[in-house]
Amino acid sequence: MPAPAKLFASILIIFFLIGPSSAQEPGKQPTASYVITPGIMFKTNDNVLIIGGVVLKNVSEVKDYVSTLSPGSTLQWTPSCFPSMGQPLATEAEINDLKQFCEKRGVKFIVIPAG
Repeated sequence: MPAPAKLFASILIIFFLIGPSSAQEPGKQPTASYVITPGIMFKTNDNVLIIGGVVLKNVSEVKDYVSTLSPGSTLQWTPSCFPSMGQPLATEAEINDLKQFCEKRGVKFIVIPAG
């Protein structure tokens, strides 16, 4: 085999040996950004929160969802200027509680004030 062909074959072998080790670990989600959106259920008029197409009924379910996010992810909440009665994440206490929960899990929680 000519020298350039041997060199090329060696590079390919090294690439395939090193390549898989730099892949992401199985079972871990990549870090990403998520946005919490308020919503209302069609027939029941229940206030809900939506993250990435997932409907969540209360802050407890939001915490369950946050537990599935990879550390380094970002969760953004932009509350409405006129929150509806009974809307989850409407009080400062709920927002601060969720922020602390996110911080413990390495998820950055950003609140963009209404107004």
